[in-house]
Amino acid sequence: MTARINIPKPKPPTQPRKHTQAIPAHLAGHPTASLSTVWTYDTRDPHAVQIDFRQEKNTTWLFDRSLLLDGLTSPAGEMDVQVFPSDDSQHVIIRLRVPGEGQADIAFPIEDVRQFRNITYGMVQVGAEPEQIVPGVESFLRKAAEHLGGDS
Repeated sequence: MTARINIPKPKPPTQPRKHTQAIPAHLAGHPTASLSTVWTYDTRDPHAVQIDFRQEKNTTWLFDRSLLLDGLTSPAGEMDVQVFPSDDSQHVIIRLRVPGEGQADIAFPIEDVRQFRNITYGMVQVGAEPEQIVPGVESFLRKAAEHLGGDS
């Protein structure tokens, strides 16, 4: 009698996808001080949101996508990037800090930010981020620990 072993077929790798969206902005408290920004989400780095400020000197900021989920309704973040709703409920404020140089509060229309956030969650759902980074990494680490005689 021959034993039959079912080996599951490997799943095809998820194709990287990118979403880019221009979102108007202004310095908080100064609606006429407009800023040109482009937001990018790339599934190859599923935890990160990138904002490019396209001014005389282009600047790029990266921050954790979870700040958008939390910061649309209550203050989120503690260090260089903080996100919180404005007093008028029409904007979300992103506070960017550079130690030793200062900070800037940038106001973005809350509906545009909400739309961007929802699109990114359609690309990679909340909680699915780790498996998007390197599929199979847990299995690799477990096998490596077993090979070295350690526990996983």
